[in-house]
Amino acid sequence: MLELDGETHFRLLAYQKAVKTIGDLEVDIWDVYQNDGLQDIPGIGKGLSDKITEILLSGTCRFLEEMREKFPDGVRQMLAIPGVGPKKARQVYIELGVESPEELADAAEDGRLAELPGLGEKTAKNILRNLASLEAASDRRLLLNEATEIAETFIDQLREVPAAQQVMAAGSLRRMKEQIRDIDILVASDEPAVVTEAFCSLPQVAYVTNQGETRSSVMTNIGIQVDLRVVAPGQWGSALVYFTGSIEHNVRLRELAKARSMKVSEYGVFRTEEETPIASETEEDVYRALDMDCIPPHLREDKGEIEAAGSGRLPNTVSLPDMRGDLHLHTRHSDGTREVREVASRAADMGYDYIAITDHAEKLHVAHGLKRKRVLAQREELEEVRAEFGDRLKILHGTELNIDSEGSVDWDDEFLSAFDLVIASIHGGFGQPKGKLTERVISAIENPHVHIVGHPTGRLLGRRAPYEIDLPEVFSAAAANGTALEVNSFPDRLDLRDDHVRAASEKGCVFAINTDSHRLGHLRLMGYGVGTAARGWLTPGSVVNCMDTSDLMAWLADKTIMSKER
Repeated sequence: MLELDGETHFRLLAYQKAVKTIGDLEVDIWDVYQNDGLQDIPGIGKGLSDKITEILLSGTCRFLEEMREKFPDGVRQMLAIPGVGPKKARQVYIELGVESPEELADAAEDGRLAELPGLGEKTAKNILRNLASLEAASDRRLLLNEATEIAETFIDQLREVPAAQQVMAAGSLRRMKEQIRDIDILVASDEPAVVTEAFCSLPQVAYVTNQGETRSSVMTNIGIQVDLRVVAPGQWGSALVYFTGSIEHNVRLRELAKARSMKVSEYGVFRTEEETPIASETEEDVYRALDMDCIPPHLREDKGEIEAAGSGRLPNTVSLPDMRGDLHLHTRHSDGTREVREVASRAADMGYDYIAITDHAEKLHVAHGLKRKRVLAQREELEEVRAEFGDRLKILHGTELNIDSEGSVDWDDEFLSAFDLVIASIHGGFGQPKGKLTERVISAIENPHVHIVGHPTGRLLGRRAPYEIDLPEVFSAAAANGTALEVNSFPDRLDLRDDHVRAASEKGCVFAINTDSHRLGHLRLMGYGVGTAARGWLTPGSVVNCMDTSDLMAWLADKTIMSKER
């Protein structure tokens, strides 16, 4: 606001220094105020002291409110546009009367912006481009696989830079959140300027929004923001903890450190009043210095992991190597794109012990559901493929039933009993009342032939909200009947979501993590479902397709086995 108002550089600097000084305090600012010590803080004179006091007592500052009244909200919103700093915003407001990003776009398009001293046509075009990118990206969230692919491209390229010693994604992507706004990349290097220059020059970068020696931001050709932070190699561990987050997790770590007369930051763990870190090189070192087990990134959400790590109770969450097979796969027999033999070959190459072919049943006409005659023909084909693979891969004949509007499924008990594995899913009627939808799902759960309920809430991220369903009731029914709940690995589903996985697990439910593959490449999506399950604190002992083949077959014969063991 001071910059918008044309304030002197020296006054701006005073505020900036005060921010840093207060941020670095090892004591609570309220305690300083109560001890009449605000003006004892270096750089805090009477004027700043009075404003800090006002904020502490009232939650706001009259001077700030007066400054805000000088400039319309739209002028301040222009500061979020890359390339529009306070000086430019002030200039276009005073000289052109531009009061919003929309009016700024108009001024750029009709040539008024280019005519201003110090701006010109090139600046006007850049502002228009940045406005368009900002608008497109304002509400955009990437699916987890989309963000992963973009990040991996940057990471692979940065690893080719000799100055980059370590490169890793951080932020919400490393924590495997289901949707990502922007991508954070961390690099360890003794030559940060070399790394940032290489980063900003990569071919997928459309333009640079900020470039400094240790931190930069770029916009990709497809309108995705990617942020880079370069740290000293000796600070890698503490920086990785800090920039992985979450914010809530980091706040708890700082509180924990403060209670032990320590402080923790991106630069390391320090004893109060000391400048040399006692831990910073690895994440394990950082957590160990705080008397905690190292917390996996996917658990860092301040949902009990701090307490668990301090008492040795962190769960050994499920990981990709734990997965022994995939139990939800489609082929050309319904709406998949490949033959059974091709799917089996890919699964075997991935090292799986078993798979289940689960093409849609006859009631789902839109997905070319199989009628009885086609089911029997497929079963014969599976026998031939099984003979080819022998002990290399066990191939189960399954089906994905449709739970209709009344809670019934496609076939009778006798026909269902011949399948090795049965999934039941809702594929329509999402707008029914909550009670009716809940009844439909529970009806399938209680069906003795149904082993798994597929994508239990029906959501499609960014496209379809979950249908209304009483999840606690569903979880109780699933636990009572031993029916597994699916964690669908398809990136636009991730259904159940992480919080629901944890709630269901606490009720005693068991799970199947599946890809719901329709193409060969979809089999590689398993890691996204595993990450979601791990964020829900799920362990391998609760996942049916983490079992070896003999145990899985025993569960298929009696789906209450796992519940009894738990």
